Amino acid sequence: TPNDKYAQYHFPFILFPFQEDYLNWLNDHVDQGKDGLVEKSREMGVTWLSITLFLWKWLFNENFNALLGSYKMELVDDKTKDSLFGMIDYNLRLLPKWMLPKRFKHNIHRTSMKLVNSENMNIIKGDTMNPEFGRGSRRSVIFMDEGAHWEYFQDAWDATADTANCRITVSTPLGYNAFASL
Repeated sequence: TPNDKYAQYHFPFILFPFQEDYLNWLNDHVDQGKDGLVEKSREMGVTWLSITLFLWKWLFNENFNALLGSYKMELVDDKTKDSLFGMIDYNLRLLPKWMLPKRFKHNIHRTSMKLVNSENMNIIKGDTMNPEFGRGSRRSVIFMDEGAHWEYFQDAWDATADTANCRITVSTPLGYNAFASL
């Protein structure tokens, strides 16, 4: 039934004003290269909104390169809507064909923990929690989902300092840890 919040069904995501504010805040942080932290509560749509904004930038911006991470692989990419890349897949499959990049083939341009835009070569990659998270090539944004649950959060946060001007971490609280001190 539509009133069962655990039922799997499609419905419009009509934003509340605070969600619109969050999208504007996130977009400004990515565009201006500023770090940000969001302490979130459940069912507010923070992760969905973030992923959708990154997908929009992947589609329409030039030189967009994102790294998405969470504290376990299943939450990064397990092919279900519970994972970050599963949210991307869900959104991609609902887009009209004319809106997708030219020559985009889902089975070629969407591989494990990776999405490549066949038209402008923008990339969204994924990784799991580790002390070296985010080291390597430059990124437009690094998104660390559920940062309070990362065993190596401080190491990963430090490792990404020279990789992207914009690092965003969102999480439900989990006591006093590196996420909380940030």
